[in-house]
Amino acid sequence: MKIIPLKYIGIIIIQILFCTTALAQGGWQWMQTNGDGASPDESIKSLFVDQWKNIYVTGHISDLFVRDSAGNIQYDSNFLPILYNYGNRDIWVAKYDFNGNNKWNEYAGSGSQDGIASATVDQSGNTYLIGSLSENFSRPAHTFNGKPIGNDSIRLFLSKLDSAGNEMYHVLFGFDSLSQFLVSAGGGDLLLDQINNLLHYIFYSGRNQILFNQDTLPVAYHDAIFDLNGNYLRSKRLAVADSQLLGSGTFDMDAQGNYYFVGQHNPDSIFLLNDTIVKNPQVQIGGLIIAFDTAGQYKWSFKTENTADIMYNGMAIGDTIIVASDITSLNVDTVRYGQLAYKTGVNTFSEGVLLQLDANSGQVIGLQHSGGDFYTGTIANYTVKANKDFMAIGGKFSNKMTYSGTTDYMESVNKTQNTNSDLYFALFDRQGNYICEDLLYTLNSFAGITHMEFIDSSIIVAGFFNDTIFINNDTLIASGKNDVFVGRYDLPCAKQLTVGIKNNFIKAENGVLLYPNPVENTTNLVGKPVNNTAQLIDISGKVVQTFQLNQQLLQQQLVLNDHPAGIYFLTIVG
Repeated sequence: MKIIPLKYIGIIIIQILFCTTALAQGGWQWMQTNGDGASPDESIKSLFVDQWKNIYVTGHISDLFVRDSAGNIQYDSNFLPILYNYGNRDIWVAKYDFNGNNKWNEYAGSGSQDGIASATVDQSGNTYLIGSLSENFSRPAHTFNGKPIGNDSIRLFLSKLDSAGNEMYHVLFGFDSLSQFLVSAGGGDLLLDQINNLLHYIFYSGRNQILFNQDTLPVAYHDAIFDLNGNYLRSKRLAVADSQLLGSGTFDMDAQGNYYFVGQHNPDSIFLLNDTIVKNPQVQIGGLIIAFDTAGQYKWSFKTENTADIMYNGMAIGDTIIVASDITSLNVDTVRYGQLAYKTGVNTFSEGVLLQLDANSGQVIGLQHSGGDFYTGTIANYTVKANKDFMAIGGKFSNKMTYSGTTDYMESVNKTQNTNSDLYFALFDRQGNYICEDLLYTLNSFAGITHMEFIDSSIIVAGFFNDTIFINNDTLIASGKNDVFVGRYDLPCAKQLTVGIKNNFIKAENGVLLYPNPVENTTNLVGKPVNNTAQLIDISGKVVQTFQLNQQLLQQQLVLNDHPAGIYFLTIVG
């Protein structure tokens, strides 16, 4: 028998570990999407998890059509398309388990645009939300239990759904006898006090209103407080002058009941009841954080002094405030946040910043930023999240970006003629040390990770995308103008493990590989094989399984038999 030197034999040897229990394999595990109509756009408003690792999302959803097995829209006897929901823009609540299986979807809405202001979820999986239903003659408003309501019962409401999606109550804020209007609010933040079992709805009242025929609220910021059964208890005014808006931003509360506003410094001066915050005239857009005590009185404020800063989101955890900010760094040499500063990259246009502030004083105690000596395109840091172990910041970016402080950057893939924005997150420990970062590639720039949660060593992300999203060599295509998504990413980060992601495949001349590896039940062979047969060989040299391959496919799944745990070799001879 002629012995051929090994270098001339086309053999791929890959180490595979089989086990009887699931092994941790970092990277994207699954992604689910929702959306159907063309307009208005879908969006995520909140993302929460319960004690059993279930995932809850709330947001807006447009027309969801009933389709047959071929995907064709079904029509009723009047030739009108049949809807799953109530049409136009509805309020949507969904539950997924840890593995991405959809448990239920619930809708409230009418044939007009209905809106959700804010939502929260307790550890038992009960969802509380504040929303507003609209008047529509052809499709009247319905609550989450499918009950139609009259036009005298629309507008602002507080609702509760149990962990199975059943509506427990639907409570209207009431009728304002002073101005002859139903109580309304354009937005606000619904927060859960788990220690005292209370709901806090912090919102701006644009006119004198009466809540539940009890309290008259002047034009100002207020905290309306409820018990978990939907009973209105009292309200508390925050120390901001009448009729003055703070600008776009969000409120959060710490465990002691102190309030924190994170947003923009839009007006030149903000008048508080016991102080005034004045913006630097050289600052075009200023980031702003304001702290109020448990009585709603002003404590401290932090404002940025760079040319243009945006603060999208923040949260209170322990004695720390975590904030997502952007800085326009073009022609800016040094960026300053309080007493901390850093040099911008030579060619950067904008950079992302993760801030940590002391909740008692407002002093900046930590700063992590993206950048480097390369061009960074547009960046939007929509969200931050922290637990006792980790901090994460997420959003979208274009061109190149990294938080590592090295040239090991993430690169956006331009799949169109114009610069494309892709989705990303970056992970740090609670001391601010960089751990890793990763991204999702999209075909269109209208996309972003807008919400994040932690479950043990997994990151749950949610957001929206406009056209196409690429994950682990798979492709998700939006059904309408804008679809929402929720997905799970397991640590450790798999940025260096992701294969062929830049062009969504591995070129044939680069060989083939298995992903994921180690594996339990199935794996993917990525890259064109040189033969149509592969053999799985154990450590003793015995062939334990044979696979028939398609030599034309860039990716194909291999289903593994029940083998003992150990090291195996996959060989493809050509």
